[in-house]
Amino acid sequence: MRSILLAASLILACGALRADSADGALTWGQAAAEALANNPSLKEARLALSQAEQQVTIADAGLYPSLVAEASLDRGSSDLFSGGHTYETPNGTYQGGLQASWNLFNGFATLAARSQAQATVQARQASYDQASSALYEALGQACNQLLYDQNSLVLLQSLADRYHADTLYQEQEFNAGLAALWTYEKTQSDEAGVVWQVSQQKYTLAADQAALAALLGRGPDGAGSIGMAGALTVTSAPEDYRPDLQRMLKSNPTLQGYRDQLALAQGALWQSQSTRYPSLSANGSWGASGGEQWGPDSNQWQAGLSLSYQLFSGGGLEAAITQANLAVEQARVTLADQEHDLQSALLKAWTSYAGAVLRLPSAEMAVKAGVDRFDTVGALYQAGREAYLDYEQAESIYSGAQTQQLSNLLSAAQSQLAYRNAAGITLEEAAKYPAP
Repeated sequence: MRSILLAASLILACGALRADSADGALTWGQAAAEALANNPSLKEARLALSQAEQQVTIADAGLYPSLVAEASLDRGSSDLFSGGHTYETPNGTYQGGLQASWNLFNGFATLAARSQAQATVQARQASYDQASSALYEALGQACNQLLYDQNSLVLLQSLADRYHADTLYQEQEFNAGLAALWTYEKTQSDEAGVVWQVSQQKYTLAADQAALAALLGRGPDGAGSIGMAGALTVTSAPEDYRPDLQRMLKSNPTLQGYRDQLALAQGALWQSQSTRYPSLSANGSWGASGGEQWGPDSNQWQAGLSLSYQLFSGGGLEAAITQANLAVEQARVTLADQEHDLQSALLKAWTSYAGAVLRLPSAEMAVKAGVDRFDTVGALYQAGREAYLDYEQAESIYSGAQTQQLSNLLSAAQSQLAYRNAAGITLEEAAKYPAP
């Protein structure tokens, strides 16, 4: 598959301009690594996953017997009044023992609870992957936007310099009586418009730096120092989206999350069905006790089995089973619906991506045509063979083509990002790519 590698520097090639990155500017890999380590949403998702993992340990405890140790010590005295005398009689008792119990069978309720706990872990993992995938798209968009801002600022500054040169030239022509006042005023107006765009772009850059800082887990104080290294990069869209469709159906985090919801509903159904079975438990105990003098004067032990079965509960237990069955069916329908939606979303993202990439060559040709026309008309205008309106139109077309090409490149980069996100790529996977 043929690859297209377009950098923002191509847009500025005519003026030999580049958006040089500041010292310490982030590469995509560095930005992804920092976000993985510090983004608050990912931290929250990791903590939720860790909590779910502990719940599996809690559920596993139901498979084992429990053992309880008990001990007590009592100390007191009694007074006996006899013949005008008081006789104090101290007394004390102590006892200790062990009690064990083990639920041998409870209608598979313990196994169902364990299954639900494991499904919860999977669901939390899917939630983490969803958060990672969402962060990938947001972070990639922010990085692309910042690259665009940096290059747009350089481009606009170059336009401002060019329009300023036009203003100086028209001022000389007007002072020499060789140009009309309105041409001088028009160049001043054009220059002022571009200068305003430069100032606005600086504000936009600052806002987008703050947005990127938040995704990286940084505070707003250091946002102004954030820069992106490299250039906006776009590769050609795949000729066939179906391989990515199969990947998406297999591992898309959102889809996996709905599969886990189905597993949770099935676990709840299993647990509700456990009420149709009796419960069998084993229990045993051993203990010893004694009085004032050390040395137990009694020992006791006990062992037994207990069986219980709820014969009737007003129909509530059967209703709970019916309700759980309906929840399973609802989860299945929701899963199927989401599969259809995500397939449609991937196809839509693919067509948008392919269309955005196909637009780039025409934008590049428009810039080439614009610079050729501007150079030709400019030379003829300075030689007195073209009118100012022709020169002004050629300059406007050239400037518009440059800004439009940069805008088209950003659109293609964001479309590429949206397609990868629709395919279910997480930030961990995307960090391996050379660009968002």
